[in-house]
Amino acid sequence: MTRLRLIYSTQIFQNQSLSKDYLYQSSCLIFVKLIIVSHLRNKAGFYEKEIEIDKPTTVRDLISFDDVKDERLIVLINDKGAKMDAPVKNDDIVKILPVVGGG
Repeated sequence: MTRLRLIYSTQIFQNQSLSKDYLYQSSCLIFVKLIIVSHLRNKAGFYEKEIEIDKPTTVRDLISFDDVKDERLIVLINDKGAKMDAPVKNDDIVKILPVVGGG
């Protein structure tokens, strides 16, 4: 989804006079929903959060757990398996779950 952002720009010229420009800049904003499941939400401090990003990013850039190895996490992007280094795109739903074992 491309959004227009109004930017107010003031430029100072050599003669110290000011001119004001109103520029429309087209910027691609990325909207991502991040869902943290199980005990990981206590570490993250939230269960679900909508994030607005203005540059390409990966799941790891959105959130990382210092005391949990990547191998102990399940990452789903739009309900499909992914890795922490997977890029996120506009309107993606990213879920992070712990690996559960037992028997």
